[in-house]
Amino acid sequence: MPIEIPMIAKVEADTVGELVESYLCSLSNPVTRRSAAGHFAQILERFGNEAPESLTLEGLVDFCRSQQAAGISDVTLRLRVRLLHTAFVRAGLTLDVPHVTARPPERMPPTREEMRRILAVAPEHVRRVVLIGHATGARIGPSELFRLRWEDVDLVADVFRMPAADKGAKESTRIVPIRSDIIGELMRWKETDGDIEHVIHWRGRPVHTIGVAWRHALKKAGIERQIRPYDLRHAFATDAIEDGADIKAVAQVMGHADPTMLLKVYQHVRLSGLKRAVEASRGIDR
Repeated sequence: MPIEIPMIAKVEADTVGELVESYLCSLSNPVTRRSAAGHFAQILERFGNEAPESLTLEGLVDFCRSQQAAGISDVTLRLRVRLLHTAFVRAGLTLDVPHVTARPPERMPPTREEMRRILAVAPEHVRRVVLIGHATGARIGPSELFRLRWEDVDLVADVFRMPAADKGAKESTRIVPIRSDIIGELMRWKETDGDIEHVIHWRGRPVHTIGVAWRHALKKAGIERQIRPYDLRHAFATDAIEDGADIKAVAQVMGHADPTMLLKVYQHVRLSGLKRAVEASRGIDR
């Protein structure tokens, strides 16, 4: 719906509420006026009694954050900010407003059941990505996992010397214990590969991307939602923390110096986790 922007004279308003009311009254289309009034409602609840000149960019940024936390969409929030700016401009006043950037939709990592379905239909190199990616939390791609060579896999000490991405890491590799349930698979792969250098390969050649094969595997597995190979890294963090792993240890395995990154970026709370949290609070009738 286009915003109606009438030309009006400078408004003398003691409060933001009065300024907005003057703007609404200037709108000739009743449908536009009702829609705008609805969008202004929460703005006025927050700033209605304040003087127009007291509105600051910091205050509006805080308002936008509270709106986002309440679940208001970015499209709606941008419209509200633009309406407020328009009301100020048409009243002959200036107002610095924040730029509302679109937030990427939160994508839940693959569940164990989804990974099992992918493993059942995926080609061999994709299966290796799924198993090692979920077992190590490595970065899926040429920065880490696709650089892993068989010489980096110690099946005596049961550790990977995982290549470290160039993200300020002090060492070129990091030690990651091999999860016990994939040791047998690794032994079979190593025997099959013979002189092949890279663990993740396609017909003996190292790979740089698995996008096409990944999408075909998702389709064959009957998975319609969008899942990226990189989401295996998210699944590792989420599953490990849900199962009680130490956050600092998980961060070290993933190559993060700051464990808080896990809680901010990588840990996703699934419904099962929410259910356990609710059940853990029981006690009134005990």
